[in-house]
Amino acid sequence: MNEKIVKEARDWIGTPFKSQGRVKQVACDCLGLIIGVAKNLNINASNGLPLSMYDQLNYNLKKQTVDLENLLESLLIKSDKLSVGSLVLIKFDAIPQHLGIISDHTHYGFGLIHSDIKTNKVVEHGLTEDLFQKIQHIYKFCE
Repeated sequence: MNEKIVKEARDWIGTPFKSQGRVKQVACDCLGLIIGVAKNLNINASNGLPLSMYDQLNYNLKKQTVDLENLLESLLIKSDKLSVGSLVLIKFDAIPQHLGIISDHTHYGFGLIHSDIKTNKVVEHGLTEDLFQKIQHIYKFCE
């Protein structure tokens, strides 16, 4: 399953960033990428229901970070081991507010696929030590 998750996430690379976007090659944000991957692969939450049905709209991640953490912990499997296909919650400015999927980036070991506001699109790049240090939690998708 992990390889399928990475393959699907890579299909989103180049999708323009747009807050609360949810459509591959049209627009998405970091949560939109996760919801899109889960929907396209029919991934269920830990309760057996489709993960995509727990999409959150009209949010502000900086203000709702506790809600996001609680939601992720109730729907996915928390892990202490980084692996290909993992979902990561990343903190910026000491606030866990960004989501991405770990890949097997060939030149850097682990990579990160995410909707990047700085480049204004979904990208994949190596997981640098600085970025690794910002990972707040690691989750596994349910199979």
